[in-house]
Amino acid sequence: MQPSDSIHILLADDHSLIRHGLQIYLQKSVTGVTISETDSFDGVIAILARQAVQLIFLDISMPGGERISMIDVIRLKQPDAKIIVYSAYQEEIYAPMYLQAGANGYVMKTVALREILRAYHTVMAGEVYISDQVKQHLLTQLNKKSAGTYGSISNLSVRETEVAQLLVQGDSLSEIAAKLSLQANTVSTYKSRIFEKMGVTNVVELVNKYRTLEQ
Repeated sequence: MQPSDSIHILLADDHSLIRHGLQIYLQKSVTGVTISETDSFDGVIAILARQAVQLIFLDISMPGGERISMIDVIRLKQPDAKIIVYSAYQEEIYAPMYLQAGANGYVMKTVALREILRAYHTVMAGEVYISDQVKQHLLTQLNKKSAGTYGSISNLSVRETEVAQLLVQGDSLSEIAAKLSLQANTVSTYKSRIFEKMGVTNVVELVNKYRTLEQ
C-alpha cells in the first residue's frame, strides 16, 4: 500500500524505454516517491480514477489522447495534480501553448537528466518550470509584441499555434482535422486566421516565417 506521505508520480509515454529510464532516474534521485506508468491516455484516465497522483510526466503524442485537450481532461479528474509535459516537440513553440493550457512545466526529452530533476523540484514547489532558453525566447517575443511587431507566433491562440505547426510540418487540412478531432472547414478557418495574423499568403511563406522567428 502506498504510504500517506509518498509522492505518487505517473509516467505517461508510449515508449517503454523512456518510461523505464525516467523511473530508474527518479527513484534514484528522489526519496519517498511511488511511480506508476502507462503507455496510453486511456491508461492515464484509469489510474487517475482509482488513486491520487501528485505529478504526471505527460507525453504530447499519447495513443488515445488529443494533444492539448489532455490537460483539460486531467484537470477535471484531479485538479491538484502537477503536470510536466515531457516531449520531443520544439519547446519554443509548444511550451507556451501547454503552459497556457494549464501544464506546470515543459521539458524536452533531449535535456540532461539533471534538468528533469530541476523541473521536478520547481514544479513540486508550486512554481512553473521552463528552460532558460524558452524564458529568453518568451522575453524576446514579448518585447517584439510590445513594440508592435507584426507576424509573431505569440499572436496566435493555442489552437492556431497547434494548427500552424502541423501546417509547417506538411500535414494536409484533412490530416490536421483528424489529428485534432476537428471538422475540415474549422481547420480551414484556423488556416485563414493564421495566414492573416502571420502576414503570409501560403504555407511556403508560413514555413519561412517560422524559420525566421525561431532563429
